[in-house]
Amino acid sequence: MTPRETDIGRLVVDGHTYREIGERLHISSKTVEHHMARIRGKLGATDRRTITALLGNLLGKAG
Repeated sequence: MTPRETDIGRLVVDGHTYREIGERLHISSKTVEHHMARIRGKLGATDRRTITALLGNLLGKAG
């Protein structure tokens, strides 16, 4: 994953919404959504619960 995807992934695992992540990183929630689509594709996940679990494992956080 790219450094930006990693930043977004950590915030998703922490339970933040796309809007909250966008505000924190000074990007639009739509941009967060695009990053998440790329992350989902890379990890092969189809739903938020699965992506959160996979990201938690990948980033060393309980998800």
